[in-house]
Order: sequence, then structure tokens, then C-alpha cells
Amino acid sequence: MRSSANIRSVQALEDLKGALVRFGADAQMALSAAAMEIRRALEWLAERQSYWQGEVCRRDGIVAGARAALTACLASGDREHPPSRGAYQAALVQAQRRLGEAQAELRKLKQWSAAIHDALASYQREAQRLDALLGGDLPRASALLGRKIATLHD
Repeated sequence: MRSSANIRSVQALEDLKGALVRFGADAQMALSAAAMEIRRALEWLAERQSYWQGEVCRRDGIVAGARAALTACLASGDREHPPSRGAYQAALVQAQRRLGEAQAELRKLKQWSAAIHDALASYQREAQRLDALLGGDLPRASALLGRKIATLHD
């Protein structure tokens, strides 16, 4: 069954076709820009995770050193002349606090990373749908409009 349309302006169809082409190009550029930004964000997250893992290891070594220094200090005295351990204890407490800070940063980073990967999976599904539309339906629609415009010019 053929239906007819009351076309008053072929120019309006040509404008629509041009707008479709511009939309496709703009949308492809936006998808590419988003993909680059996502890559940069994921690289930054990986770099930060590596940094904080290194900090946890480094600070854990400092805690072990402070603990060993305190133990050596305690072993160096005798009952009549106990060693002054205040500075060693303070150093151990500070090292443990800094280790805890690094561990907390690493935990937060892992939580953010998991949340970002969840959101990214959702975004990528939708971006793939849009990319498929831009690569398939949009060119077909533009070609159809081109054929109809040519028919109307004849």
C-alpha cells in the first residue's frame, strides 16, 4: 500500500538530510572524545593505584624499621637504667598512622575504581548502540532522503 506525502518544500528535505549528516559527524566526534577521556581517566586510576600500593609497601617498611628500633632500644637497657623509649614509640606511632593513611587512600581508590568500571560498562553499552545507529541507520536514512529528494526533483 503506497501512501503519499504532501511535500511543500524539497529544500526542507535537503536541510533535514544535511542536519542528519552533521548530527552523525558531531556524534562520532563526541563518542571519540569521550573514549579518549575515559582512557585518560582509567590510566590515571591505574597510576594512582600503583602509587598507593607502592606507598603502602614503603610505609610498611618504615613501620617495621621503627618497630625494630624500638625493640633494640628496649633491649639495650637494664633494670636499673631503663632506656628512654619515648622518641622510638612516637616514631612507631607516626609510622603506623602514615601507613594507615596510605591503606585508606588505596581502599578509597579501589572503591572509586569499582564504581567507575560499573558506570563505564553501562556507558559503553549505550555508546555501542549509538555507534551502531551512526554506522547503520543514519547512513541508510540519509541515502533514503537523498533518493526521495532526487525523485522529487525529477
